[in-house]
Amino acid sequence: MKNHADLRIFTGTANRPLALEVCRYLGVTLGAANVRPFKDNEPYARLEDNVRGRDVVLIQPTNATPKSSWDNAGELFMLARAARDASASSVIAVIPYLLGTRMDRKDTSRVAVTSKLMIDLAATAGVDRLVFLDLHAAQEQSFPGPGVRCDHLYVRPVFLGEIRNRGLPMLSVASADIGGGKIINSYSKRLDAPLIIVHKAREGDTLTSSGVLGDPKGRHCFIVEDESATGSSLIKAAEALIERGALSVRVVVTHAKLIGDAVKRLDECAALTEILVTDTIYLHRPEELPEKFKVCTVAKLLALAIRAIRGDEDSISALFEEDSYLAMCGSLNA
Repeated sequence: MKNHADLRIFTGTANRPLALEVCRYLGVTLGAANVRPFKDNEPYARLEDNVRGRDVVLIQPTNATPKSSWDNAGELFMLARAARDASASSVIAVIPYLLGTRMDRKDTSRVAVTSKLMIDLAATAGVDRLVFLDLHAAQEQSFPGPGVRCDHLYVRPVFLGEIRNRGLPMLSVASADIGGGKIINSYSKRLDAPLIIVHKAREGDTLTSSGVLGDPKGRHCFIVEDESATGSSLIKAAEALIERGALSVRVVVTHAKLIGDAVKRLDECAALTEILVTDTIYLHRPEELPEKFKVCTVAKLLALAIRAIRGDEDSISALFEEDSYLAMCGSLNA
């Protein structure tokens, strides 16, 4: 395993607990960074540790926290510029959640392709490698220009282990809308479980589930979702599956924004047995969440990716599959 003496990991304020967990698995100390606003709310960022000639990794999701998405993105860009100007050997931005990932194309006139803008801004700030988790659209990994490399990781190996640990027979994998078909297909192949797609429709501002493709009767269903904000789609899909005879419905969500009263609504949904989420977005302390929720950390996945990027013997592509991911986890610090 490569020595990490020349590695420095920093984070902003968006998800410090995740960065600390990544450092723990790698056996390094989280770097000191002074990230704060002035009295007039203008941002300030300074790296307190020497980074000259070292590989710098910045771990920072760009979702809204108590701060806005753009505030958290700004912290990332300022830290990247500080590292580049301080003669870092390389600047790697690990962005567990990318602002604008659902705005990946011009589907109407005069609309901003926000994910492309974010990637361009990161490159301008001095980032030369980007690491993402479960992008909404796979083509976004091709957005970086010349000189900027990109790695797109999948949370699938983490969730597959959790699903198998439930020991449930008669499994089906479901999507809350037609757009999620490709994602659930990758789970279906590895679990040898049939697919179910819930057709989502809107009547004005009201969300409805107007049909189910596939038969959930007598089956335990796992709804797979890359992102959830209000939880409405998950609730409607779960209710539709139960109405059609599903024995139980659980959901796995990579990026759990869960704004407003979403946690309460999901917890009170009788159709849902369990909600599995990751810590790409800092939601709550796990012990503060309702019993129906379980937080599955992506810290091991990110630690292994950082190790592979820095030239260890491991391959990034090995992290795509459950068996090799689990084997590699054994080499991390406990």
